[in-house]
Amino acid sequence: MNSEHRIVYKIEQDSVFIAQLRYHYS
Repeated sequence: MNSEHRIVYKIEQDSVFIAQLRYHYS
């Protein structure tokens, strides 16, 4: 896993986390 993949992975994880928060508090 290189740094570029790690960045993409982190962005995806953040997106999932934000989506869960928005779903939970909507």
